[in-house]
Amino acid sequence: MKTPRVSVIVPIYNMAATLPETLQSLLAQSWSDFEVIVINDGSTDTTESVIKNTAAMHPSLIAHDQPHGGKVSALNRGIALSSGDFITIVDADDTLPENSLRDRAEFLHATPDAMAVYGNADYINKEGKPYRTRSSYPVFRKNDIVCNFRAPIIGPTLMVRKVCMNRIAPLDETLLRSIDKYLALEIFSCGQVFFLDKVVYNYRTYPGQSSCAKRFRQWYDLSRIINRHFDNPTQSRVLIKQTVFHLMKAFYESFTWQK
Repeated sequence: MKTPRVSVIVPIYNMAATLPETLQSLLAQSWSDFEVIVINDGSTDTTESVIKNTAAMHPSLIAHDQPHGGKVSALNRGIALSSGDFITIVDADDTLPENSLRDRAEFLHATPDAMAVYGNADYINKEGKPYRTRSSYPVFRKNDIVCNFRAPIIGPTLMVRKVCMNRIAPLDETLLRSIDKYLALEIFSCGQVFFLDKVVYNYRTYPGQSSCAKRFRQWYDLSRIINRHFDNPTQSRVLIKQTVFHLMKAFYESFTWQK
C-alpha cells in the first residue's frame, strides 16, 4: 500500500531568528514522504535569506512569497500548494519531535474513520528548553472544544486529511486570533477527530507575550467563531463561559508568563 504523503505548512512573518531551528526539526523527521511548504507572508527581516539558504541545501522545500496578509492568508496559500494526503501546520518559532509526523501519519493511515488526529505538546521557553508537558484529551462534542477552561485540543498538534482541509477552505482571513479553536471546530465538523497520547509538538512561549489588547482581540474573534458554530441558547452559554475564562486567564497572566 502506498505510503501517505504529509504536507507541512509553515506560515512565516518576521521569524528569522527561530526559523532555522524550526526548519531543521522538520527536515530531520523520521517519516519518509513529506513536503515542507514555507509561506513567507511579507516578512521585512532576514526571513527570505534564511529560506533561500535552506532551500539551496534541501531542494524538496517549497517556498512561496506573498504580500503580508496575515497568518490565515498564508495558510490558505499553503493549502492550495499542498500535494500531501495529510496536512499539519507548524509555526515558525516552534519545532517538532523527530517522530512527530510518523506517529500521526501512521495513526491516520491505520484509522480510515479518522478525519484528523491530535496529541500532546512540550512547552519550551524562549531558549528552546522544555519546562512542562501540556496534555490534550479526547473530545466527543463541539461544545467540549470551547466550553472548558483548558482547551482539550492543542491546535498545532492537529494532523488533518487533505480532503477535510479542501472542504473547509478557504479559511476566514479576517480572523487574527483564536485560529486554533477556529480550525479545531471546522475540522471537527468534517468527521471524527482522535486523540493520540504522545508528544508531537514543541510549543515556544515568551515572557510577556500576552496583553490586554491581544486578549480582547482573541475574545472578539472567538465570539464570532462561536456565533458561526452554535445556535441559541447554546451560543449564549458558550460565550458567557469564554468571557469568564478570558478574564481568569488575563488575571493569571498578569502574575506569570508561563502557560
